[in-house]
Amino acid sequence: EVEFCNVTNLVIWFAMVLLVFLPSAFSTDVKSKMFCTLCAFCGPLAGSVFFYPNANALVPHNFHELCGLVTHLSPVVSCYLLRFHRGDPDSWTTAIFGPHPLLDVDVTVTSGGSSVGFLEYCHWPLVYVVMYSVFHSSILLACGITKHTDDPGWQIFTSYYAEVGHVSGKKTGFSRLIGQIGSAGNETLRFLKYELMADARLCCLVCSTYLWFKLPHRWMHAAVLACIFLKALMNGADWNAKKMKWIDHVLDVPRNKAEKALMKARAKAELQRRHKEKEAAKTEDTTKNE
Repeated sequence: EVEFCNVTNLVIWFAMVLLVFLPSAFSTDVKSKMFCTLCAFCGPLAGSVFFYPNANALVPHNFHELCGLVTHLSPVVSCYLLRFHRGDPDSWTTAIFGPHPLLDVDVTVTSGGSSVGFLEYCHWPLVYVVMYSVFHSSILLACGITKHTDDPGWQIFTSYYAEVGHVSGKKTGFSRLIGQIGSAGNETLRFLKYELMADARLCCLVCSTYLWFKLPHRWMHAAVLACIFLKALMNGADWNAKKMKWIDHVLDVPRNKAEKALMKARAKAELQRRHKEKEAAKTEDTTKNE
């Protein structure tokens, strides 16, 4: 998939590798902005646990579900650890990876000594969202996303089909506003409207993380993290419940067939028994009359 969560996760991991192995290549101000950007990205990524529960469930025995959850939760966990676990200078992790990459950075304070403001916090993430949107829309349009509305391969390639199409058989908020894929209207214009609305949602989620970023106490951040993991656990329980219901349905089919066959056999045997009793009664009556 070429969606925001997957692409952004690759960008985050690339930046983390640079921070760990080349910390001196970045100034303190740049490191602070990189951390703010990481925190801002946690909004859309962790928000997916609530918006897309079926794709973000804590199901350890399902590789696909587990990978999706790791993709969306790893930035949140990284953000928490970078902020509150500065590391032991004598530990084995420090010996291998070097000192904490943000050891010289007060993540909530600018280089001028003032608290990080809202506009400064959102500047880099919003620029990234705009750049991503332009490239994402251009690539998908160039690949012909609006010309393959009946191709099932596209349904797993982008969330556009899940949120505007009729994959689930139900209308979504997007499809109510701009119509379902394949309905009346220009398909390219519908896709661009969706991209604009989806990016507006991304921007809102990015900006909303500033409130979380400004929380003063560690336990508050831990509580937010616990709520996200609790939701992922609930998603996993719901996922397992649906699977068990499906398994029961699959098992019920042959079981119901077997029960119906048994009932028919019993009914047939009962009819044969009654028929024999009637024949025996007739034979007995005939014998008495003679």
